[in-house]
Amino acid sequence: MIVSARTPGRKCDGRCGKTETDEMTTINRDNGNAQSRRPLDAESHRKAVLGAEIRVLVHALGPYRVLKREALEREVKAHNWRDGGFEQALEAAIEQQQVERLPFGFYRLPHPEPPDEMPDTERHASTAMSRLGCGPH
Repeated sequence: MIVSARTPGRKCDGRCGKTETDEMTTINRDNGNAQSRRPLDAESHRKAVLGAEIRVLVHALGPYRVLKREALEREVKAHNWRDGGFEQALEAAIEQQQVERLPFGFYRLPHPEPPDEMPDTERHASTAMSRLGCGPH
């Protein structure tokens, strides 16, 4: 079990040019180890939230492969997201080529690139099958 607690940071004496902020201390109760880390700055937090929202969109499209925008919004429960979050995440996912925009308001996961050549395991299986007389004649 991991427990997090916010502890006040030390005051900086000003020589470093930075002011210290509160630190987050994470304690792993399984092994008793403690780790300190600084909270994310606003830009890092925004990027982390956007990345998480993009992963939710991609995960939601997975079973269906193609969804209309309204169905995708329902699937990810976008009404619970931050204002404008769904639109920003969808546009970012399209920019990053993780989601593809289709005509008439549909979206899909992009098709994976076909391999340039057959993987070794498939080539060996194909050779073995032909030796057994099971392959193409």
